Amino acid sequence: MHERKGHMIAQKFERLFSWALSCNERQANQKHVESTQSFTDTSQLIRGQGEAILAHYYWS
Repeated sequence: MHERKGHMIAQKFERLFSWALSCNERQANQKHVESTQSFTDTSQLIRGQGEAILAHYYWS
């Protein structure tokens, strides 16, 4: 049960990351270099937090 919960959380994060990447690609195709850079920073921050949350669920 605990592993299944962790797997579901991992799937949600994977969907979030793929959505974030597709948004980032669309932004990169436009000329908004600054907003794309800040979005990349934000998505890296979200990824870092996501990994921390996953680690918490797996090891607690």
